[in-house]
Amino acid sequence: MDSRIKSLLVISVAAALTACGGGGGVPTQASGAPSTPSTPSTPGATAFGCTGDFTMSALQVVGGEPQITIGGRLCNDMALGAGIVYIVDRNIVIGAGDAMLSAAEVPLVQSTRVDLTLPAGADIRFTANTSLFVTRGGRLMAEGNRNQPISFTSVDSGIDGIGEWGGIIIQGFAPHVSTNRVACNAGGAVCNVNGEGGDEVGFFGGNNVADNSGVLRYVRLAEGGVPTASPGDEINGLTLQGVGFGTNLEFIQVHGNLDDGFEWFGGTVNAKYLVATNVQDDAIDFDEGWVGNIQHALIVAQQDLAMPIGSGNNSTGIEANSGGIESVPQTNAALSNFTIISGQATNASNGAAVDLRGDVTISMFNSVIDNIDFCLEADQGLTNATTLNFTNVLCDSIMGYLDAGSSAPPTDVNSGDVDGTGTRPGGTVVNGGSGITFDAGFAVNEAVASVAAAAPVVVGSSGFTFDATEYAGAVNPAMVPGFDPANPLARSIDGTADGVWWAGWTFEGTVDVNSLGASPNPGLGNINN
Repeated sequence: MDSRIKSLLVISVAAALTACGGGGGVPTQASGAPSTPSTPSTPGATAFGCTGDFTMSALQVVGGEPQITIGGRLCNDMALGAGIVYIVDRNIVIGAGDAMLSAAEVPLVQSTRVDLTLPAGADIRFTANTSLFVTRGGRLMAEGNRNQPISFTSVDSGIDGIGEWGGIIIQGFAPHVSTNRVACNAGGAVCNVNGEGGDEVGFFGGNNVADNSGVLRYVRLAEGGVPTASPGDEINGLTLQGVGFGTNLEFIQVHGNLDDGFEWFGGTVNAKYLVATNVQDDAIDFDEGWVGNIQHALIVAQQDLAMPIGSGNNSTGIEANSGGIESVPQTNAALSNFTIISGQATNASNGAAVDLRGDVTISMFNSVIDNIDFCLEADQGLTNATTLNFTNVLCDSIMGYLDAGSSAPPTDVNSGDVDGTGTRPGGTVVNGGSGITFDAGFAVNEAVASVAAAAPVVVGSSGFTFDATEYAGAVNPAMVPGFDPANPLARSIDGTADGVWWAGWTFEGTVDVNSLGASPNPGLGNINN
């Protein structure tokens, strides 16, 4: 069925989604006879400049699962029905905003938005070398819930693969700053920034800080990051290119990605409740003028690898900006309530859990960094203007620095500069927290994680608000007593959802404190519960 049919296509089936944890964490569908797809009479606008080639196969039952194969460029609104496994055999591209746009074309693309809406519990499986692209003017409406998360995986069974498909790439009309340090919309210019991630990516960027590319809530991705035709150019789990703060990103997991878990290229979109597990490169990466805020992030590196998989990967917790002449001083981030548990691969290369590669402004509050030799690496930028503010950061190692061009490991913050200019992190940095341990909910057991209330300063104009917390780390220790990992949804606090926010919707078995084992590096704290 071609997207040139100007209608809102809704596929309804009688089969109901019955479980979210079976099949290695991939949702399973009930058996039953799906109903005939229906086409309502309500017409939808066709995206400006869009020539659709979206196709959808007839429904068939494979191994007891109702399946439909989909792929191609989508030019009209579409809502997929629940109870079907969707097999992606070609890239899905929403809209046509990836083309090079003129000033006259920008408002036409913005006024003819195209939505792809997924139901709670949707199960989307990708064949090799396929991805989901949301172009400027397109929106991905993927709103799951704790009982029915939306899953993006490869077509193979289980979720233990790496680099078996691409990822989700979202492009928006928000500003971007290139390595020439000039915003793409400076002087009223039209933004057409060539995106990273292969030849299919196209262009992004604009001047709308509040641009809306949709909703991702209770969404989980696994096994992505397939390399592109360009050597060393893999696809991130979730790529955000010029995405505006009108987009809603909450409760998202990236597991087993060959490249970064989450990466921001400019834009202004914020996020809450992120999980990155077994990511082979940076768990969270932001650069090229991103201005935004993140709260509650749980990052656990793969513990059993001496070196990460993939060319040039380093399994860092956070990386910000490019170094040297490619650094962008407009990059500005406020981060709160992070838990970063590194692994052998980062330590083997004298790497750091937080790698700030020059001229970046970053504030970090109420966070925990563990199982790492060096917590911080702050490189020299073009103007050597890295600006840091760390408040209530618990570091189970040396809080160090490493200037560009230096081959020596970072030195303790108490005996040297952070960025080579005499500047040190402001606020309170708790050093030498060896012996940090985590309970089953990944909250810190030790009393040192109980901290005075801090008030993170929001960056940007989005109106983002930080939750008030008096604990360091991603999880509130007060929410954990009585938590049962085997039955994560059984407990409720005051009628609200369980405070162990990552439980119940992440891929089964991927967030498990017992899988960590003892620290692989002598002198660091044991991270068993």
